[in-house]
Amino acid sequence: MDVPEFPLRSNPESNPDPAREQKRNEISLRFQLGTRRILAKGSICDHHPNVVHLRVLPNCLDWLLWPLLHLLPAPLRDMLRSSWPEWFLPPKVVLKRKKKGWDAEFENEKAIYQQLVPLQGTVVPICYGEADCPATESTETRALVLSDIGGIGLYEDAASGLDTEHVESMLLQSLRALASLGVIHDDSKLDNYRIVGDRIMVIDFDSSYITESGDTESYAKNDAKFATELYWLAHGGTKPKLI
Repeated sequence: MDVPEFPLRSNPESNPDPAREQKRNEISLRFQLGTRRILAKGSICDHHPNVVHLRVLPNCLDWLLWPLLHLLPAPLRDMLRSSWPEWFLPPKVVLKRKKKGWDAEFENEKAIYQQLVPLQGTVVPICYGEADCPATESTETRALVLSDIGGIGLYEDAASGLDTEHVESMLLQSLRALASLGVIHDDSKLDNYRIVGDRIMVIDFDSSYITESGDTESYAKNDAKFATELYWLAHGGTKPKLI
């Protein structure tokens, strides 16, 4: 007896629709940063679900306050910004929510950002402070509000084709800057390094630490070498001399 043939139903998980995936990751939320209650909309990071890229949605008070703040003399405006950064947020921010049970890592990252204040905005993101946000199944209510630095992750296809010596040089420059303030990154995954303009910026300081050792140069070199190896293994190209 012939068995009738039925067309196979496509599995949406095996053939994901990019538009559908993007919509599924969209999120709207309110969070409290200092004296400001903020409404924002954005998307959850694909490979780090505790991280949300957000666009701040101004309310009526924001529209009234911002022109007044920008009329203030620059020294006074800078003083207010340092005390109340919530009122000087850029249009796009990143909300890094604390994972459940990651109390030590969260406190550590806060301390590292405080140590790296002189490098914020150039080598590392700006940290605007700790916020209170809705909890989820995997995250708690605490979060860090960071600047969205944009750029291209070293793991992305768009970052391929670079000379490995140039990659190592950019990495070493940034990691030396961290080490000059006593910070050892100690997490050389490629998604922790982003090409922004003509430099590499460093993110994710859960496992970083502050050292009083005078030999910070060797730490920076080792981290840069290891990340360069990972870049070469991921993208190919010229084999680094260090391998």
